[in-house]
Amino acid sequence: MEKYIHARHSVYMLTYHIVFVTKWRKPAITDEVGDFMVATAGRLCMGYGGELISGETDRDHIHLLVSLPPLLTSHGKLYSMTTNLLSSLPCP
Repeated sequence: MEKYIHARHSVYMLTYHIVFVTKWRKPAITDEVGDFMVATAGRLCMGYGGELISGETDRDHIHLLVSLPPLLTSHGKLYSMTTNLLSSLPCP
């Protein structure tokens, strides 16, 4: 990843650290679910024109470091990514 990203009318470097935590921090995230969520987050970031820099999972939380362009508000990006990521989880 370059230090700054040059677009047509802007130069930016927007990185977001997103943490998804299970309810009451119960250890509910298996290796399979963690890998699926990191891969899906990477696909969603590419769909928004950004990239997934890092994705780490643990039994009760997931860390994502993403770089996204300034096309939407931060709240809109995160809300959309959260709903798309959680709705794509396979139900048990």
